[in-house]
Amino acid sequence: MSHYKHLTPYQREKIFLLHSQNKTLTYIAETIHRDKSTISREIARNCHDGIYSPGIAQNIVQLADPNSSSLILKYSNMLKRSF
Repeated sequence: MSHYKHLTPYQREKIFLLHSQNKTLTYIAETIHRDKSTISREIARNCHDGIYSPGIAQNIVQLADPNSSSLILKYSNMLKRSF
């Protein structure tokens, strides 16, 4: 059984705020009570053009959730309209 828990939208917003203030990974991790490696991976995976995006990060998690089929449909329709 896995003990992994996703970051919450609040935690992602906090990462965004602290990262934009050039706080260290250690400081961010201590602030939201997560491991420094979690923060590092989160920023690396969801940083576009040098800017961490909590909204995109949260959408990716929701799209990966098998219980969020309505969100996947909504997102794919949104992508179709943008092209």
